Amino acid sequence: MKKDNIGIIICGWVATVHIAAVIREVKPHVVLTHSPADDMEDHTNTSRLIVTAAFARAMPNFRSVPSRPAADCDTTQGWNSMTTQVQAMAGAVGRASKKLKFAEGWRRHLHYGFSATDVDPLREALGGNYLVNKVSERGSGKPLRG
Repeated sequence: MKKDNIGIIICGWVATVHIAAVIREVKPHVVLTHSPADDMEDHTNTSRLIVTAAFARAMPNFRSVPSRPAADCDTTQGWNSMTTQVQAMAGAVGRASKKLKFAEGWRRHLHYGFSATDVDPLREALGGNYLVNKVSERGSGKPLRG
């Protein structure tokens, strides 16, 4: 690799603490990175590292390397705003299910490189509490299941 190329170290936490230090020092208003839903593994890993580091920038107990002070927290939304939003979103998903008061949704990854097409560990773990949005499944490339 040439010295002027940018290398990505996919070491999870080790990379995140260094990226967080850069974000804390630069204090960007906008951070652009890869989509978390990408066919290239290095792109999804890069996205995860950047998003985690950007999220941790304002956490005073998150130690970056080298050490940089945490960014000022935006308290204009109120301290409980995230809890309120999560409850509202879970209520909306629950109402959309027409079966539950509260619910969450997950985007399933394609099985390529991970398992056979019929392996579904989430269904195994949740049993009868597992609901599939058949409209969404139709476009996912996964087989439709009840």
